[in-house]
Amino acid sequence: MYCPSCVNDNGICKACESLKHIDKNHEDIQHIFEHVPQIGKYKKFYLGKVNEINVLYARNIMGGYLIVFDNNKKIISVRKINWFEFLKSKLFN
Repeated sequence: MYCPSCVNDNGICKACESLKHIDKNHEDIQHIFEHVPQIGKYKKFYLGKVNEINVLYARNIMGGYLIVFDNNKKIISVRKINWFEFLKSKLFN
């Protein structure tokens, strides 16, 4: 856990809960394209923020990337999520 106030009472990440669609040219995510250039080809972007944690979900038809970074733009985690994993998380959890 990154910070106690970043997770709700059900153990769900508050930043993930707050994901909202943003434009690819949004200034808060431009630095990520330098570090994770693969997401430049993705079509949809969602950003969630809480306290010092930011979550970017870059999505295309076959899956996406989940990128966690702090307010200083330091990337904490990058995880590729494929379509099967996404479906599994929606259907079996």
